[in-house]
Amino acid sequence: MELKFFESPTCPDCPAAKKNVKEVLTKFNILDTLKFFDISTDDGRIESLNCMVMGSPTLVIDEDIITKDILLDARKLEEEIRGRIN
Repeated sequence: MELKFFESPTCPDCPAAKKNVKEVLTKFNILDTLKFFDISTDDGRIESLNCMVMGSPTLVIDEDIITKDILLDARKLEEEIRGRIN
């Protein structure tokens, strides 16, 4: 499973989403597979374009885009991850 988290330093929702993502992925023992991208940098923008990410915070699981409505709700995020692992 490939995991990419896209954030921006000016994004007000990113810190809470990042915290939820880290906690949930730690619970499933897959945090070490997560890569972080800052979309305010050239490398981050290029990767976001490659993944068709249009904003932050966004989690990409393989090629599926998970947006902030799920990322800001730890329970929904946990259900999403659990469904992909089991």
